[in-house]
Amino acid sequence: RAATRMLANVARECGVRRFIFASSCSVYGASDFFVNEESAVNPLSVYSETKIDSEGILIGAKTATFAPTILRFSTLFGLSPRMRFDLVANLFVARAVFMGSVTVINGDQWRPLLHVQDAARACVASLEGAAESVSGEVFNVGAAELNLQIGELGRVVARVIPQVGIETLQTEDRRNYRVTFDKIRERLGFSCWK
Repeated sequence: RAATRMLANVARECGVRRFIFASSCSVYGASDFFVNEESAVNPLSVYSETKIDSEGILIGAKTATFAPTILRFSTLFGLSPRMRFDLVANLFVARAVFMGSVTVINGDQWRPLLHVQDAARACVASLEGAAESVSGEVFNVGAAELNLQIGELGRVVARVIPQVGIETLQTEDRRNYRVTFDKIRERLGFSCWK
């Protein structure tokens, strides 16, 4: 929160006109229904709480010459210079390759997924969009067909990587959310590559 406030202040003082904040669909926490940018948030972690607080700071910092845009990214996957193996799809693939099995926690919970290249393309689309279309706005970033249940994702990884077993563990973690992406498609013409 403090870093976001400081960055917004410095950016405005330096004449930055566009500011993109990488938020997360995890702010929705747990919901049995599809959620959109107007849905109530339900943070279940400090990470999600600070994302929501930072969004508020930036939206409050909006001026005629400073246009912050909030991108709520789905859970990322794919190769990147700084690989994240704590994200579900990358973790499943790494465990399948190196350990020969995938451990699925619960399995029935939904998560939206997003390839890192599509995340980068969404940033570009926000920068290229008209300021009045993006200033102070929140956009979910992802694809409807990539709203997947964790168990389904585990089965996909097991089909793609030969001789991989699936283990299932039950926990109290019931974070569950399916997200709609209509706003970014309608407002910016953005959709994920197929």
